[in-house]
Amino acid sequence: MMSDSYKGNLDSYEVGQCLKEGVLSVLPSADVEILPMADGGEGFTECIYGVLGGTRIELEVTYPKGNKGPVFYMITKDGSTAIMEVAQPCGITLYPKQERDPLNMTTYGLGEMLLDAKSHGVKKIIVGLGGSGTNDAGMGMLEAIGNSLKDFEDIEVIAACDVDNPLCGPHGATYVYGPQKGVKPHQLEALDKKLYDFSVKKGVSGDFPGAGAAGGIGYALQAFLHAKFMSGARLLIDLYDIKSRIDRDTVMFTGEGHTDAQSASGKVVFAVGEFAKEHGLIAFCVSGYYDSDCVDVLKKHGITEVFSTADRDVPKEESIKNARSYIKERAAKITASLQSYTHCHP
Repeated sequence: MMSDSYKGNLDSYEVGQCLKEGVLSVLPSADVEILPMADGGEGFTECIYGVLGGTRIELEVTYPKGNKGPVFYMITKDGSTAIMEVAQPCGITLYPKQERDPLNMTTYGLGEMLLDAKSHGVKKIIVGLGGSGTNDAGMGMLEAIGNSLKDFEDIEVIAACDVDNPLCGPHGATYVYGPQKGVKPHQLEALDKKLYDFSVKKGVSGDFPGAGAAGGIGYALQAFLHAKFMSGARLLIDLYDIKSRIDRDTVMFTGEGHTDAQSASGKVVFAVGEFAKEHGLIAFCVSGYYDSDCVDVLKKHGITEVFSTADRDVPKEESIKNARSYIKERAAKITASLQSYTHCHP
């Protein structure tokens, strides 16, 4: 069970538990494992910690508007790797919609987290980029790190990122993601220019793919911490060592709240499908609802069949309200019809 969360309704583990219960209602002896998924946004660290364990590090950092607040990150059992997400110190959900002000919000807290991780002697830091409410190109993060920047030269930094936007321009951080963070239409040009001027001042172009991730944090991580970009979902597949958990009879379940064309461009459902295709496995996508124009694309990339939790004639509000029951019922129906999908094996 490798589902993303149904955002605003059920987290990844809860979805997996519902899928598991549905499968076991038909095949009580089945060996079902829940491996919560995320693409780098909110819940990324919790997913990994729940599966791999390790040390949970809790601290207080500077939130985007200057107030202090709690965050946590994890260090793997061998002490080599710290894993964190920008959604905790810089998240869009930290403030109600009417209080969001990206022009005056900072990523300073992320810098504090990175410094704390460094103090524990880790050799690698994985940062999930997603769910941010900031748009400062990582200026605050770099301010927090200050003269300690050189101390990160021996630390491998990986940015878990599923977008390829540049830092500036019509496809950049400000114009594409700024409005949903609270940037007003008349503010877009000035804020975009601020990020451009920052990149010019630093002497590093922000034209590379991923620079615009998380309001430009992607830019700062690669330009100054030499981060490597990697799909968040694919990173989890590697961290969970899925290859060691499967055999030729394994059936994979994935899904999310809403599957659309964006899902078919590198997110959790896409990554699970690709893995299934590589290993000749059956993979079902069970989502709250889905757009029909993405089905063929997902099937080309390894998803055997795409389902909504409830039938199409069920009102969306009803399917959300009773999501747990509908997920269990759908998983049970799929399991009961598994024999018809055995042709998918090579």
